Amino acid sequence: MAGGVLEQPSRPAPVNGRRRAEKQARERGQTALLAWLGVGALACVVAWGFLVKAAIDFGQAALNGRTVAWAFTGVATVGAIGCLLLMYVVVVRLVKTARTPRLPRSARPTGGRRAAR
Repeated sequence: MAGGVLEQPSRPAPVNGRRRAEKQARERGQTALLAWLGVGALACVVAWGFLVKAAIDFGQAALNGRTVAWAFTGVATVGAIGCLLLMYVVVVRLVKTARTPRLPRSARPTGGRRAAR
């Protein structure tokens, strides 16, 4: 403290004359995310249908005397259950994303924490 004036702590000089923060990675658009979630849900449904059909076919083969087909029936059934549960998770995420309102760029606050005060 020299002459009653408080000294400011030294700050590092801005690099290349910039005082702005580095730009963060851009977020994907909501429309693209909805499209990918829809494709994922559709893929899960198709895989589920294929595995159910395979389980039915292996079950018929097992009833006709092929004992190895019981193992394939069990694996196809567990896979179908997994695909169905995954499809439900993806659909819930899709609905949640679709219901979340996006603020237009002009309505977003600028300036960070200091501007919000």
